[in-house]
Amino acid sequence: MIYESACTVLQKVKELTESGTISWEVDPNDQDCFQSSKIDNRGITIEFLYVEPTTTGADRHLIHFEMEGVNFFAACGTRSYGLVIEILAAAFDKWNEHLNGCLAGHSTALKKMEEMNN
Repeated sequence: MIYESACTVLQKVKELTESGTISWEVDPNDQDCFQSSKIDNRGITIEFLYVEPTTTGADRHLIHFEMEGVNFFAACGTRSYGLVIEILAAAFDKWNEHLNGCLAGHSTALKKMEEMNN
């Protein structure tokens, strides 16, 4: 139930980002941290967290999402993680290119698997 609720919040944030109602900035001190425009008294924070002891060459395995009344972590490969990527893709060209690259890779992999059936 809480997972579905978190995904509903993320879906709404995505819609508000796509419409331009919520805008985003990259933290100048941390390229893995994003801050939204204010909602009520606070904004939304999205921060990538790493499992490895260094961020150099490391993969982003976790996301910390925080806004008033909502605070959770999302693991890579989950729907909530994917929605956060879609939020960033709606806000930043760089992330949109990243998302499209991932989707193209998925499409290529699916085609190869379909060809195996023939």
